[in-house]
Amino acid sequence: MKRVKSACIFQTLVFFQKPEPGYSKEKALKLNREELQKYKEALEHAKNRYQIDDTLEQEDGSLVVHVRKQYTDKPMFPSTSSNTGAACDFQAAFTINAGEYYGDNQ
Repeated sequence: MKRVKSACIFQTLVFFQKPEPGYSKEKALKLNREELQKYKEALEHAKNRYQIDDTLEQEDGSLVVHVRKQYTDKPMFPSTSSNTGAACDFQAAFTINAGEYYGDNQ
């Protein structure tokens, strides 16, 4: 018999602005931070449990966010800290190729 002790969904989100004349990196970062804040507020409003593991600022002003979201009614983390290798232990390193997100990889 098996039982699910913990479950979550890992997501890598990219918040970016379509390149337009007059957009500086600072303006893009400001708009992306506002969009990230709205996303977090929407998660909280929907009462979704989540944890943001990492937020990376890219050279073009985009934000790469690694987030864990609760999956169904199972807890996101095991009840004991001695349980290594649990489903939601975040130990992977992410390599981001921004071209993949913008469709520049033809």
